[in-house]
Amino acid sequence: FPVTIRLEKIKDYIQKNNKLPSQDKKNEKIKKLGYWLVCQARNYKQNQSPYSHTIYFYSSYSYYI
Repeated sequence: FPVTIRLEKIKDYIQKNNKLPSQDKKNEKIKKLGYWLVCQARNYKQNQSPYSHTIYFYSSYSYYI
């Protein structure tokens, strides 16, 4: 999925469940979103995110961490 679609799916999940998607869930789609989010958070903290240079992604992503 493109980044914007993943962010929308994560946002929808958070609004529906009041928590971040877990990478330990049995549902494969939720598991993938959780794994992607964990990887992005790690990369963001290490300034290695390929998306952190865009203002849109930074503002959207900062909402989740």
